[in-house]
Amino acid sequence: MRKGWVIAGLLALAAPLSLIVPVVGMVMVTGISTDGEVPPSGTQPVSCGQPAGEAISLTSAEQRANAKTIISVGVELGVPTKGLIIAIAVARQESRIENLPYGDRDSVGLFQQRAGWGTLAERMDPPTSARKFFTGGTEAGTTGLLDTPGWEGMSVARAAQAVQRSAYPAAYAQWEGMATTVVQQVLGSGPAQECTPEQTPGACPASTDLSGYPNGEIPSSALCKIAFAPEHRLRSDAALGLERLNVAYREHFRRDICITDSYRDLATQVRLKREKGALAATPGTSNHGWGQALDLCDGINTGPSAETYRWMKTNAPTYGWVHPAWAEPGGSGPLEFWHWEFDT
Repeated sequence: MRKGWVIAGLLALAAPLSLIVPVVGMVMVTGISTDGEVPPSGTQPVSCGQPAGEAISLTSAEQRANAKTIISVGVELGVPTKGLIIAIAVARQESRIENLPYGDRDSVGLFQQRAGWGTLAERMDPPTSARKFFTGGTEAGTTGLLDTPGWEGMSVARAAQAVQRSAYPAAYAQWEGMATTVVQQVLGSGPAQECTPEQTPGACPASTDLSGYPNGEIPSSALCKIAFAPEHRLRSDAALGLERLNVAYREHFRRDICITDSYRDLATQVRLKREKGALAATPGTSNHGWGQALDLCDGINTGPSAETYRWMKTNAPTYGWVHPAWAEPGGSGPLEFWHWEFDT
């Protein structure tokens, strides 16, 4: 992990001048930093699901490629938007988001990770080093962001320092605006942007009011893809609640919520009614057809004997997800421990 460019003479031989000059004193001209990056005042939100183009606020192809790699790894891990911003801010401060083969002492790579984080090959591989930033290194003391208690409530600089333990902890704060812009632009560059825990329903293209569509006939473009289970879709506010719930679930169980079914189109509802009879709702009436229901696994489907089910019963309502009374023992419908609904 880099603690600053300590041996200036050595770095002058190997590093570009911009890496040696302290960035804290960077001069700002007409709202744009001297290295071409957009400051906090220039950031604009990019709506979930809205393409923003391939151009992002970085000055080189290498920076752009590495930023996309970091964000892609984070999305794969289900990291909230704030975590992605922290990672980009750290990489900008530590390496200019360049995969440097040198640094302070044995530090290398995008995050200037020292030997305790992994082998040289691992630290020089952008996807692997990004994963380690989020999940931790190989030796004690190399704790990743997701293992840092309370990181979601910390400032970007404080959360970054909790992972990096830099000699210059305040330096990360200056890159928050730039990192926010980059994350928003990268997430908005694809045709099917996923919703993340830090986004609000209004930032997703899916409206919370889907009453204009018949049950089971809601187009994919009006639903929100679940980031940690991208084959599944829900109404935007239901997806938002689920993403936030999943962060807590993953913190407790070290894995994502297991999903077997989410939105069901009308044809699927008809097929399941034919196959399952009373276990399936009348086609056109299922909450699955509104994008407000899930079928879950990982023991949740087995009921109170499973820790995962008990944890969900206690914690899921905080995020809007409940096990409906009709599916409980003695309820008015079939006993379905696996069936959960977003309670609006």
